[in-house]
Amino acid sequence: MDSKHVGWAAAVLLILSFTAGVTAAAEPSTTTGDVAIDVSDTHQQVERNNSTDRSEPSLTLVIENRTVADGDTVTTGDNPELTVRANSSAAIELLVVRVDGDSRRIYTPNSTAVQETSTLDVNAGEHDLEVLVKEGGRTTTHRATIIEDSIAPALVFTSPFRTGNTSIYETPENNYTINRSRISLDGTLYDHSDVEQVSIELRYHGQGIDTPWGFRKRVVIDDPNTSISKPLRLGPFDDSVGAGQNSLKITVLDSRGHRRQYNVNIYVKDETPPSIEILNQSLVKTRSAVRLTIRVTDAVGIRSIGVRRGSADGSGLNYEVQPKPIGARPIEHTFTRTIPITGDRRNITIVADDATGNATKRELAVNVTQLVQPAIELQPDAIRVSDGRVHVEGRVYDGRVTSVYAETVGPAGDTVDLAQIYGGGVASDVTINETLQLDGYPARVRVRVTDSTGREHIETVQVAPPNATADEPNASTPTPAGSVRTNTPLPSVPSEPSSDGLIDTLVEAVRNLISTVTRGESLGT
Repeated sequence: MDSKHVGWAAAVLLILSFTAGVTAAAEPSTTTGDVAIDVSDTHQQVERNNSTDRSEPSLTLVIENRTVADGDTVTTGDNPELTVRANSSAAIELLVVRVDGDSRRIYTPNSTAVQETSTLDVNAGEHDLEVLVKEGGRTTTHRATIIEDSIAPALVFTSPFRTGNTSIYETPENNYTINRSRISLDGTLYDHSDVEQVSIELRYHGQGIDTPWGFRKRVVIDDPNTSISKPLRLGPFDDSVGAGQNSLKITVLDSRGHRRQYNVNIYVKDETPPSIEILNQSLVKTRSAVRLTIRVTDAVGIRSIGVRRGSADGSGLNYEVQPKPIGARPIEHTFTRTIPITGDRRNITIVADDATGNATKRELAVNVTQLVQPAIELQPDAIRVSDGRVHVEGRVYDGRVTSVYAETVGPAGDTVDLAQIYGGGVASDVTINETLQLDGYPARVRVRVTDSTGREHIETVQVAPPNATADEPNASTPTPAGSVRTNTPLPSVPSEPSSDGLIDTLVEAVRNLISTVTRGESLGT
C-alpha cells in the first residue's frame, strides 16, 4: 500500500472512533442499582391524579311516575314502582336499594349508565327509602320518605255514639236509640294522607199524628283536617205507628281517591212530656187581665202550645204554637201572653204536646189579691219634726202584706231608728202612726213593706229641719210616685253660720230645698 492509501485509512479510523464516543456519551450506562420505568404504571398514575376532578354520578329516582328529589316525601299507592337511573363517567360497580334499613335490591351493572325498575313491597304507612351507588371507589346516597296510602280513611265516632274501642277501623252498630232529637255528630279522622271530604246524608222516614212525614238533608265538609263536629236535627220515633227511622250515611274521601262509608240507623224515643215553666205573672194596671211569661221545653220537639181560660176540661185552646211538622218543631219556646180575668180568682190552663203521645197540661190558679202590688201612702201634712224626732202617718193598702216597718236614715246613710208597724199573718190594710228619732239633717224616713210573695216595697220621705221659714212650718213635702230601691243623695244643708251675714244664705237654701217622697215598686219587677 502506498503512502496515499495509508493516509486515507487513518482518517477513516479516526472518524469512526469519534462517532462511537459521541454515541456512548448520549446513552447513560446501566448499573445493577437502577430501577426500570414501566410505561403502563405512568398512565395509571395520571388517571389517579385526574380522578379527583371527576363529578359525582347523576342519580334520579322515579316513584309512580314522579321524580323524587333527595330528601323528598312522597305519598304512594299500594306497593309503589321505583325506577333508578344512574350515569357516571366511570363504571358503576354497585347499586343498592334499601327500605327501612333492609337491602331490597342489589345490582352490579359494571356500566357507566344504569336503569333499574322494581316494585317495593311495603305495608301501609311511612317508610325510609335509601339508594346507594358505588363507582370509582366512591359511594353516593339518595334518600326519600315513602308514605304508602293504600287504605281508605277511618272515622272514629265520639258522639252521639262511640266507636274505636278495639280499632280505628271499627264500624258502628247498625241501630242506635237515643232520647233527644238535637245531636252533634262528632269524630276523629285517621288516614296516611289528607282527608279531602266528609259527606253526611240524613234521611228521616216517619209517620206522626199529623201526616206521613219525611225529609232529607246532605252536608258536605271540605278539608276537615283531623276531626268533624256537625249539629243535626233528627225526627222522633212514634211507637203508636212504629215509624220514625233516621238513616245516616257518612262517606270519608282522601286525596288518593280512597273512600270509606258508614251506615247507621238512629231511633229517637221520646218518653218524657214537655215541661212548662211560669217565669213571671203580673196584673195589668186595670186589673182586668194577667200577664204571663211562659217557657216550654222538650228534648225532641214541641208540636204545639195552647193557652185557655178555665180548667183543663174547659173550652178550646188559643194556640201560641200551631201544630208543626217535624222539621219545624222547636226544642224551647218562651212567650208572653195577656189573658183577661174576672173576679179575684181565675184558672188558666197551658197545654203542650210533642206529637208522640206525650202531653203536659198545667193549670194555674191566678189570685188577684196576691198579684196586686201594695200601695204605701204617707200623709205630708202629718209629718212633724220637733225635739230631734219625726212623726209620720199614713197607711198600706191594696194587696197582701206580711210585714211593715219604718226607719229613719241620717245624713251619712246610717239607720238612726227602727220601728215595726205590723208583722205576723197576711193583711191588706195597715195604718201607719209612728214617731222616730232623728240625728241631724238632711234626714229620711223610709217605710218598708213585704208582700205575701216575699218581695219588698219601699216608700221614702225626705225631712228638712223644723221652722225653716215662717211661711212653711213643716218643710217636709212628698214628691210624685216613682220606683226606687236605693235613694239619691240629698244636697247638703249649710251648717249654722257663725255670723249674721250668713243668715240670709241659710234661709234661701232652706227655701230651695225640695223634699221628695218616692213610691217604690216590687224588687222583683
